[in-house]
Parts: sequence; structure tokens; C-alpha cells
Amino acid sequence: MLTPGAQVGQLVESLIADLQSSGSAGSAVELLDRVHALLDQAGDPAMTAMLVATDQIAARWRCEADQLEVYRRAQRRAVDSESEMRRSLITALQAVAELIRCPRDWPGASPPDGEVLTSGGLHSRPGPPGGTAACTLAACLLGPCVIQCQGQVIEGWRGVKVARVVRYLMFQSGRPTHRDMLIENFWPGCDAEVGRRNLHQTMYLIRRILRGHTGLEHIAYENEAYAVDRRAGFWCDVEEFETRVAAGCRAEREGRADEAVEEFERGVALYAGDLLEDMPYEDWALTERHRLRLAYLDCANRLAELRLAAGAVDVALDISQQVLRREPCDEAAHRRVMSCYSLTGRRPLVVEQYRRCSSALADTLDLEPSKETTDLYCSLVNG
Repeated sequence: MLTPGAQVGQLVESLIADLQSSGSAGSAVELLDRVHALLDQAGDPAMTAMLVATDQIAARWRCEADQLEVYRRAQRRAVDSESEMRRSLITALQAVAELIRCPRDWPGASPPDGEVLTSGGLHSRPGPPGGTAACTLAACLLGPCVIQCQGQVIEGWRGVKVARVVRYLMFQSGRPTHRDMLIENFWPGCDAEVGRRNLHQTMYLIRRILRGHTGLEHIAYENEAYAVDRRAGFWCDVEEFETRVAAGCRAEREGRADEAVEEFERGVALYAGDLLEDMPYEDWALTERHRLRLAYLDCANRLAELRLAAGAVDVALDISQQVLRREPCDEAAHRRVMSCYSLTGRRPLVVEQYRRCSSALADTLDLEPSKETTDLYCSLVNG
């Protein structure tokens, strides 16, 4: 059996090896604690005194390691934010380029009824049954936000804060939000009385603007909570989109392919862009934006698969390419594009599509294509 001194020696050697291999602060602390226990057992005051200095260095190192982890997390957040800002800049520049290409869309000219300008140019997206003019209040939040009262687009919300709050209430689609939550979301850290005063003024402006277009009250207040009053006539594209996606999935599960295709097509048409594309840094919208984006990708991929299964190769190819324009790393869409090219005898494009897939995964995620993607590619090119 090893003596306490020999055991201490082994532990110290293990600690040195762990540190040299970039071991964690947690494992180092555990080893130091074991060394302390053995020295206490051995009763060697000289070695214990030497270890005091080591403990001081270790404590300082743990603080630096903790701070480094904070910096790493901040770096990851900064990288994500930089990527989001880059995408937003690209979206804005694409919109500018589209305006330059289309003189009718220069400032002062209005898009035709039912069309809005998105990152892909003029996009005609479905509205409520009977058209926007037949609905008292309509909110299109997918893509750039457009709010309409009886078909007339509301502009000039009297400040950014008013615009932010009204978008939030429209997204809730009639679900009440307590005033304290609104204050916390839009006036964080504000004194309670000041926050309530700010909220009251903001809601007064929103109500006045909406009332000025329809003569109706569209914002209800009950039990210290605000909500869009659906009784006045309200339609929201997010709500409609989720309804269509759910109906399509249900029809697909039950084997009603034609009905599933119809519902999925309506859902895809409604998705004019990510949630509140013109306000990309709204904190409350980040999670919802990601959720709806995934729902769109799933809906579009399901639609493309159903269309491909029905023999509509060109339609399936077009939908898959739309998916890749929004999510270049979607391997399912890449595989479908390769299959469509192969079915139409365009083998060189199969090779090019696999290269694009590999580049997108490597550049964005530092990954290689999955085995499923590579196996399909090999089977298609080897014919």
C-alpha cells in the first residue's frame, strides 16, 4: 500500500498532467482537495505550508478561468449577433437593389394592393378571406410588418416604442398581456410609476391611431391586462400560418395528400419572411422567430416531398430551392434538389448541388454532409 507521501506525489503528477492537457478548473480543485486531505492525514507541516502558496495561485487561476468562460459566452453571443446583423444588412441591401430595379417601387410609389416589399422583392401574400378591405384590422407580421385597417396601411406610429408595443399586441392575437409584463418588456429597469405612465401614454396613442381609421376600439383593457379585441374583426398572418401548417400535417397523417398539399401551399404562401423582419433585434421575438422559421422549413419540405411523390418534379425543385435560400444548410432540401436534377437528367447539376451543400455546412457549421446525403450523391452520380 502506498504511503500518504507517495499518494500525494501521484496526485500532484496527475494534477500537473491535467493542467498541461487544458484540464478544467473543477477537476483541478478536486485533485487539490484530495492532496489536502492526504497531507492532513500525513501531518507534514512543511508540505502543508508549501501548499498554501499553491492554493493562492489556484484560487487566482479559478477566478481567471471563470472570467474566461464569461468572455467565451460573450464571444458566442457576439458571433450570433454579428451573423444576425450581417443577414439583416444583406436583406436591407437586397430590398434597395430591388427598388433600384423596379422604378414603380421608388419612394412615393405604393405597391399594388395586396403586395408588400420583402427581401425577395415584391411578394403577393394571402390576406384574410374577402381581402384586407373586408377585415377591420389585419396584421401581417411575417416578413416586414404591415398593419391595415379596412385595407388601408397604417403608417407613422408616433415613435419606435409605439410601433414595438403594437406589434407585440398584434402577435398575441387577442391573448391578454398584463401591464407589468409589458412594462418589463419595453421599459426594463424603469421605476414602477414611470413605467405605468409610459405604458398608459403608449396605449393611448395606439388606441387613438386605430380608432381614427375605423371608429372602433381595437385594444381592450381588463384585469390590468391589454389585448387586441377580436370582436372588432381581427386577422393575423402568424395565426393563419400556424393553422394551415397544423391542418396540413393532420391531413398528411390521415393520408389525404391532396388536402395536405393545399394546406401546405397556403402556409408557404403566407410566410413572406421571418417574423418582424424589419425589427430583427426585438428580444421577445427571437424565440418565436426561430420557432416559426423551423415550422416554415418543415412545412415547405413536406410540401416539396408530396409534390415530388406526385411527379411534379419542377415544382418540388422550385420549393426546395426556396427553402435553401432561407436555410442554406438544410440537407433534406439539398438531397431533394439533387434528386430532382437526377430525375431530369442533369447530372452535372447534381455534382454542383453537392458541392454547394458541402460548402454551406463547412462555412456555417464546420460540418461535413451526413452519410445519408453523401450516399445519395454517390448513388446518383454513379447512376
